[in-house]
Amino acid sequence: MEVRGDDEILPGRDVFGKEIKTVFEDDGIWMFHAGDGVEMVEDGSLRAMSYGYVATSKRDLKVILPIWVSPDHMEAYYFNPPILNGDFTPTIEMVTHLLAQAEICFGVEKDAIASMCHDMSQGNLRESCVRLARGKRPTLSKGEMSFKFEVLPLVHFERLQNLLQSKNEPDVSVIKDDIQAVGAGQLLAEQVSEGGESGKGRDVFGCPVAMPETGGSRTKIYKAGQNVRREVREGQVVFVSEIYGYPCVLDQKILVLSPIWLSPNRMIAYFVALSQNQKWPSVEDMKGLLEHAHIHYGVQDKVVPNIKENLDGTTQLCCVAKGDAPKAGMDGKVELLFKHTLDPGKLGEGGKLDYREREGVPQ
Repeated sequence: MEVRGDDEILPGRDVFGKEIKTVFEDDGIWMFHAGDGVEMVEDGSLRAMSYGYVATSKRDLKVILPIWVSPDHMEAYYFNPPILNGDFTPTIEMVTHLLAQAEICFGVEKDAIASMCHDMSQGNLRESCVRLARGKRPTLSKGEMSFKFEVLPLVHFERLQNLLQSKNEPDVSVIKDDIQAVGAGQLLAEQVSEGGESGKGRDVFGCPVAMPETGGSRTKIYKAGQNVRREVREGQVVFVSEIYGYPCVLDQKILVLSPIWLSPNRMIAYFVALSQNQKWPSVEDMKGLLEHAHIHYGVQDKVVPNIKENLDGTTQLCCVAKGDAPKAGMDGKVELLFKHTLDPGKLGEGGKLDYREREGVPQ
């Protein structure tokens, strides 16, 4: 850069007509400092540390690497915009060094680098972006979803949901068929493998890539609903129940309904049993249900450990928690600690009553 006399430097003007003057350092010379990709040598010169594009930011002189990495870190490209000086082109060694500077080490496409450098040297490269590296995306084995419980028809599910969410005490007689129950941690559904194995993924930086959240089912993609979590085990999608309850499928969501019915005034909680032959909850299952419902007072400690023993052949509601109803207290009264009634008179020494001395003002 060459700085000439002040008389040859003309001020600029913005769209409002205001002059824009050139900014100088104290010694009158516009000085640049070493920014990213630039180093200052002993004689004060600024030298580029790698191949790239020159840019300025305020007083900093920078060299920007022509490498663009996709937001998911799965692809890396060489950015090739139209440049003023087209005579200087990078070599294969330079581009390889650029990728190393950007810490790109996986999925480097050597043939693409060689082809790009050759085309640039011949002036034949017309692409603005050339892919130089590509990561490996994780894959899930394809297969149908296999359910480990009997899926309820929609009409039965709606009847069950209305029963457990009713404001009045549940009438279990509306449920004609036995409903299957599952425990906490029980497998609800899994993907059935059909050949292809699952593969782990790596991005262009060599870091592992987690399995995708979208399933690999060919026909339907199921999601985890209420009280259900979705996991990927060895490349297979599985759904696991988080609580004891009644499993259902609604709108391609797998969910589990809690068997705890809570009265609107929050004074009583029932365990709703929908089958005398169902899988009964363990002590841990019941503790999890009560905690899930935020019930911690009035728990029937003698009932909770074994629900089945507290249900006869006809009863299907078991009280597991009961609050304390408020009790009416006695009417209050005021006790006066001073004399507040008037005397009929004052009794004299001879037994004569003086009606004029009544002590009308208590003291």
